[in-house]
Amino acid sequence: KPDLVVAHSSLVGGEAVEVLKSARRAEIPTLLQPSSFDTLCTKGSPLVPVDGLLVWGEVSKQHAVERHGFRPEHVHVVGATQFDVYASPVDGQVYPGRNAYVLVAGTSIAYWASEVELVRQLSDLWAKGGLEPPGILYRPHPWRGQRRMAEVAGLPGVTFSDPTPTSTMLAYRWAVADAACVVSAFSTMCLEGALLGKPVFLVGFGESTGGQEGGGARMPLLQHAKFEHMLALLDLPSVRLCRSWEELAEGLTQVAHGHVDWSAVAESAVRAQRIVRCDGLARERICSAIEAVARVRR
Repeated sequence: KPDLVVAHSSLVGGEAVEVLKSARRAEIPTLLQPSSFDTLCTKGSPLVPVDGLLVWGEVSKQHAVERHGFRPEHVHVVGATQFDVYASPVDGQVYPGRNAYVLVAGTSIAYWASEVELVRQLSDLWAKGGLEPPGILYRPHPWRGQRRMAEVAGLPGVTFSDPTPTSTMLAYRWAVADAACVVSAFSTMCLEGALLGKPVFLVGFGESTGGQEGGGARMPLLQHAKFEHMLALLDLPSVRLCRSWEELAEGLTQVAHGHVDWSAVAESAVRAQRIVRCDGLARERICSAIEAVARVRR
């Protein structure tokens, strides 16, 4: 009989339900690791009661305590293992066009209805001299990368980051670290940009498809700015919510001309650690939390 069962879940998918139910019937303590920093404020509550949580940062711990009634000592801030690479140096690697391109990060659930159209608009802006060479690096989300690439192939000033599901987090780190700034519609890569000291532009204009590509209930994309986890991201001084194309184009032109408040960028990199603790030691903290809980329960 194990001392402890640890499960990972997005909550809405119910991936861990049967495992946690079995552990509960066998009177085995359980720890749940929510899959992202928005899980506890947008995806509901754990379907099976658990004894503790492993969360990304202090913001998620606050959600766990205030929204779900967990005792603070039962919520362990460990970070996210996939983000460990953002705290590690990229040994000897130099990305072509260092600190020049605009990184456009596509979204995972297809709620950004005008994603491809924005890339076209950025291409036009580059062609008119509004962006510095080499222009735009477009990273479609891996779930829809090949189709997105086909839709914008051949646009002036647009190149692609490898969007395949096998792309490593280190490759994404290079893409973010060597960008002038990050543009996206509420993607987690906006957080990655803040961690690596980049100006971040959140696209808050156009429509959302409600997560259903080609259908779903339409609503203003700006509604996503009201989600609780996004309020923490928008509170970072280097993150700018753009409510129109004109506002975004103006901000990108300022970055292209070197008009960046680097003190705000540096402050954001520090404050972003409240959202995800990122120091390269997430694996060690997860193991330590598991061992500590298991010892108590023996």
